[in-house]
Amino acid sequence: HGMPAVAIPGVTMWSADPGTSLSDDTSVHPHILSALREINPAGVLVLADSDAKGNRNVRQALGHLAAALTKALCIPCLYARVPDAKPEDDTAKAKKEAAAKKQGLDDWIKAEGADQVKRYLNWQWDKLIEREQVLAKGGYYPLGYQGENNYVWSVARGCIITFGSSDNNSKAKLMNLVGGQSWCEARYGEIGPRGKMAVDFDKMGGDLIQACIEAGPFSVEMCRGSGVWADGDALVVSGGDVLWRTDGAQQERFGTGYAYPRSRPLGIKEDITPATAKQAMALLECLSTWGFRSQSECMQVFVCIALSYLTGALPWRPHASLTAPRGSGKSQLQKLVKNLLGHAAVACDADSTAPGIRQALRQDTLALLLDEAESSGKKLQATMDMLRSASSGSEVLRGTQDQAGTSFTLRTMALVTGIVPPTFNAADESRFVRVELDALPKASQTTPHELLINEPAAKSLGLSLFARMLRAWPRLLDAETLIRKSMDGDSRFRDTFAPVLAAAWVALHDNAMTEIEAKQFVNEMHLDAQRARVCEADDDADVVSALLGKVIKVTIGERSVESTIADLIINAAAEVTALRSTKGPTNRALGLYGMRVNLDSGGSLLVNVKAENFQKLFDTSKALAGSDLSTTLKRNRLVEPKMTDTMTIGGRSVRCYVVRIKDLLAANDAVFAPALTTAAELA
Repeated sequence: HGMPAVAIPGVTMWSADPGTSLSDDTSVHPHILSALREINPAGVLVLADSDAKGNRNVRQALGHLAAALTKALCIPCLYARVPDAKPEDDTAKAKKEAAAKKQGLDDWIKAEGADQVKRYLNWQWDKLIEREQVLAKGGYYPLGYQGENNYVWSVARGCIITFGSSDNNSKAKLMNLVGGQSWCEARYGEIGPRGKMAVDFDKMGGDLIQACIEAGPFSVEMCRGSGVWADGDALVVSGGDVLWRTDGAQQERFGTGYAYPRSRPLGIKEDITPATAKQAMALLECLSTWGFRSQSECMQVFVCIALSYLTGALPWRPHASLTAPRGSGKSQLQKLVKNLLGHAAVACDADSTAPGIRQALRQDTLALLLDEAESSGKKLQATMDMLRSASSGSEVLRGTQDQAGTSFTLRTMALVTGIVPPTFNAADESRFVRVELDALPKASQTTPHELLINEPAAKSLGLSLFARMLRAWPRLLDAETLIRKSMDGDSRFRDTFAPVLAAAWVALHDNAMTEIEAKQFVNEMHLDAQRARVCEADDDADVVSALLGKVIKVTIGERSVESTIADLIINAAAEVTALRSTKGPTNRALGLYGMRVNLDSGGSLLVNVKAENFQKLFDTSKALAGSDLSTTLKRNRLVEPKMTDTMTIGGRSVRCYVVRIKDLLAANDAVFAPALTTAAELA
């Protein structure tokens, strides 16, 4: 009926390696372990003398012993101390003398009796177990520091929390981090002289800072938010309270080299039935009811949807640009895509800023649906710059007010839609799949597809397709390798289109791809136009393509309108043809920007690169702002090598560069398509 006890001669003499610093990982002396294993206890209480209350070294040494025993014996081993001796009477002097008097276990048994000591120790054990249960539900793990900020993993909240330099003594933020007052009292609480619990928040904040310093510099790469992540041959799916692996193995939120915080839900669970190849084909047939210019372009949009579910797992993320005139059903297509992707995408318009999009996505790897992306503007240009980094997942550095700097890595696939395509430079061309819609016949506009009428069905199909792409991940990787070998074109073209074609195959087929099938599938996709666009893109062509897509505000007659340069060129050409004169209102408006349309030799655009307003058009372009536009234009294949004689444009006598309008139309079909459609309707 007694309580077995093992005594050690000193608080540091339990180590198997005398002279070394003590820690939770220190090996316990084999004699101690042998004695305890012979007793075979359900738990161990490491008991210090009463004076340990004022001796930090004793508390630390025996705390390490309790932790080391827990690891060695795989049973709960907890630290406690002998209570202070009871005073002889209730006077202040007697209480002070009792508190100052050291009391060991033997003194305590002699003073109060073995039964009383045993009852107290049992009560103490129950309280300590209760305390450990409270501590297990909360607390934190230090992740490190960056600048003046400290980063910790909150056990209670299942996420990463940032502590600034002024937060370490904030009671509210510390309690929010660890899970409430109970944890604070269990870990840092002391009963005061009047019996009231007091929490040492200063020590709690100091310990947090010290732990983060010891953890070392923090990297945002450790944090994986909502989305799909690659981990070896498997995928990790993280969203809300859901965290699972496609290979069926257990996945912890923390402690595997990455942290998977609870973030926005994805809606995809492990038990969702994957879509069949037949269901995927039905979706492709649904998409074909829109006026894509070819079945290949329809397939590319279908695949960009399917590939968007795997955004975070992809080593390279291609984006898609969809150009569609009014009456093409663009809004209905966007609605369908949004329902299919569900919580796996974030939708916004091009008026959103790049910092706003980054903050909305944070460390989540979700698709981005960007609407109304009409050609130019500082906001859209900054977003396009951001998407270039998102393709490769490159780390971007930003300055901060504290001079420490910060970094972020954005992993997103974007579907950019608009009536006019945004301005693309050579780097953008190599990252984007570009497709176009034509206006739908009147009859088609009155018969919407079932998936547009039944939104729940579209969302359900989207989750099933999501599940199919997750399960197809190993096949997708193998297919991409074979497709790369079967493709012509440079590495930039293969980086963008190999994953697109591989995703198309696994979405529509259940078997693994063979080399013969890879070559055949590449040929069936008819990518010659896309290949030429990507492989022939060069920075010197950017000045013309950027110019055509610029939106300017001009006065034509008595009307103030916003229009693209491409629209104004077409309208000016129509005016010159009708008036047999270059002095029409649209040409006068172009003249303010150093340009004019002539009808000589089948029509030409005259450009004065020295005009102040012309140069201002490129202020928002990273590549062209402040550059020598004259040299860049001369290198462009669409520009005549010889300048004109002196002529008057915009009230100035100047020499101009000449661009043949028919060459512009041929090289920039997508930019001119909306203008030509409008002109045809007017005719």
